[in-house]
Amino acid sequence: MFLISGIANFGGPGTGAPGSVLMLYGLDINRISCDSIFNLLCSYGNILKVKILINKPGTAMVHMDNPQAAKNALQHLQQTRGMGNTLQLALVARMVLHDCCAKLFFVAFLNMTT
Repeated sequence: MFLISGIANFGGPGTGAPGSVLMLYGLDINRISCDSIFNLLCSYGNILKVKILINKPGTAMVHMDNPQAAKNALQHLQQTRGMGNTLQLALVARMVLHDCCAKLFFVAFLNMTT
């Protein structure tokens, strides 16, 4: 299970389709946010959800609206320099990103701070 430091829903109730989830690697952990990932990828298609993973520093998952948008982002951003590092992108077999892990993380975080 991945722990999540940030999650943002940018889309409506859309579920996307198989092949519409991307993994991004090589992100600068000091500069990255859900909004900056959205800005990086929004010109390639609609973004439904962004998750930044804390147990894999510099890694994020992005749920695009359709597989073609994910393929466009992969084709144009693979091995490009951005946000301080060389970006690596990969398509994921997952159909959708769920919020359950994020809810568990935030509950655990709230329990630690009280």
